Amino acid sequence: DNVIKFDFNELCDRNLGSEDYISITNNCDFLFIKNLPNFTENNSNQQHRFITLIDIIYEKKIPLMITSQVNLKSINSSKILSETFKRTISRLYELTSKEFN
Repeated sequence: DNVIKFDFNELCDRNLGSEDYISITNNCDFLFIKNLPNFTENNSNQQHRFITLIDIIYEKKIPLMITSQVNLKSINSSKILSETFKRTISRLYELTSKEFN
């Protein structure tokens, strides 16, 4: 069924980049990411990778399911990525909605 499940750390706490994420998304029709953390200054590198991943998933229109430590409406961002992360949150709402085609 091409459903792929990852823990957040498997995708974003390792030295992966856009080419790796493109390769992953080329092989799935649905992506499940568990354990999305709340972002702070201490994990801004992981947040940056997550933003890159979501941009790629969004462009490929791959449906997404996420489990998180906090509600998506309450998730924090590192200060340096806060403006960029607003777009990511918007995309997450689209990707996780049932209406996304």
